[in-house]
Amino acid sequence: MRKQSPKFYKKVTTGFFNFFEVIVGKIKLGTQYGNSSLELLEKLARLKELGILTEEEFAKKKKDILDRI
Repeated sequence: MRKQSPKFYKKVTTGFFNFFEVIVGKIKLGTQYGNSSLELLEKLARLKELGILTEEEFAKKKKDILDRI
């Protein structure tokens, strides 16, 4: 299997978050929607650790999630 580049993962991640924001909109996140806010924050932190998200992208997405709680 071919190893994907960080740019590929960044594109996928950006697409995922954009899709997620469109679907969820202003609905508060909770376990009834499949993922708790804590799970989303953990996944977000992992993407930052892997270098897929920059510090700025991480901070913005983290703020978006926390604002919906």
